[in-house]
Amino acid sequence: MDLGLHGRVALVSGGSAGIGAAVAARLADEGTTVVVAARDRRRLAATAAELGPSVHPRTADMADPDQCAAVVDWTLRTHGRIDAAVACTGAAPAGRLSDVDEEDWVLALRSKLLAHATLCRAVLPALATHGGAAVLVGGNAGLQAAPWEVLAGSVNAAVLSLARSLAAEYGTRGVRINTVHPGPVDTGRWGLLTARVATLRGVSEQQVERDTLGSLPPGRLCTADEVASVVAFLVSPRAAFVNGAHLAVDGAQQKGRWGL
Repeated sequence: MDLGLHGRVALVSGGSAGIGAAVAARLADEGTTVVVAARDRRRLAATAAELGPSVHPRTADMADPDQCAAVVDWTLRTHGRIDAAVACTGAAPAGRLSDVDEEDWVLALRSKLLAHATLCRAVLPALATHGGAAVLVGGNAGLQAAPWEVLAGSVNAAVLSLARSLAAEYGTRGVRINTVHPGPVDTGRWGLLTARVATLRGVSEQQVERDTLGSLPPGRLCTADEVASVVAFLVSPRAAFVNGAHLAVDGAQQKGRWGL
């Protein structure tokens, strides 16, 4: 299905790897000009080169208001408009409340909630000039609380609340704002998460992997491309009446069966 994204301009934060890079690739395949922003200059440049000439890298810490605004301004000056924005930054370590410290909280809140809010503050006025769409990528811990994901759950629930508020405010100006909440995704970060959960539980990583797959009715991890396809639909004209929605892309994961 043609999503109607050809000739449009999108800005993707956290676009150097994982879900963000997959979103950039999916949008580029649809004929969209994509600006990808991330902190790691070398990895970002390599990703953009791999994805092709329609993907343009901008090195920035998107939680920093000045750096984020500079990326938005550059995109507007260079490409004339922004039709879609996708926030993909941030992560949070697994663990119960006793397993995470203040530094973990500050880092997770800054890298995801603050970065998402900062991008919205910078880009939503541009989207409102002609109507556009934004997607904030959270995580299914924000929809399905679990004690071993207290930090991820708290941050992603806040992302959901942020998007709901902005959808009501900017919906009157022709801007749609939705969230996507992946479950376990087969990216480089998944191995790190598995190792941490194994340490917390005192079991092998293989046991964590078995328990994870047992919590997923499809019996496998999600792929970054599968998340990206949902994001691309939500920022496209095909989703013109979808606003303030919060979509789980987690295969109906049952976290009570995760074994922790």
